[in-house]
Amino acid sequence: MDLVPVYLDEVSEISNIQKTTSAIVSACGYKPNGWISPRGTKSSNTSRLIIDEGYQWHSDAMDDDLPYLEIHPNGQLMAIPFTMEINDMPHSVRYGNQPEQLISTFIKTLDWMSSEEPGATLMNFTAHTHVYGRPAGAVIFDELIKHALSRNDIWLATRDEIFQYASKFLNEKKSRQ
Repeated sequence: MDLVPVYLDEVSEISNIQKTTSAIVSACGYKPNGWISPRGTKSSNTSRLIIDEGYQWHSDAMDDDLPYLEIHPNGQLMAIPFTMEINDMPHSVRYGNQPEQLISTFIKTLDWMSSEEPGATLMNFTAHTHVYGRPAGAVIFDELIKHALSRNDIWLATRDEIFQYASKFLNEKKSRQ
């Protein structure tokens, strides 16, 4: 998180991608399928570089409501957009809101999206370890998860699950073009 890709030269960015991947494999025991740059600040090279490292998706996109394919000379990559509606950093750090307010914001936003959005859309909820990753914030995210799990009109999914689901449709659409 201390290296922002947009500020790195290509050699440094490759090194950072490889170092980050290695750290995740060491900690988790498997290589991730997707990439999210710190602060969503990919460089103009990031997509190409992570394709070369075997990544299948990224979430450095904030320009749509649904996943889409990026076609690059060295392969394709799915962009799974990142949303900021329910994000502890701006909510509490930037705007100084109380943690409990995130629950009402989440419920109101989810209710609106479920009733007013005409089709599928995407909402993230994000907790940074140094903000709501602590006990006082973790209890808030427990409440968000409980609320989301109580709903039968939404799909609570990981980005890998979104990638698997959307791949069927996006690759089918691409082959028809």
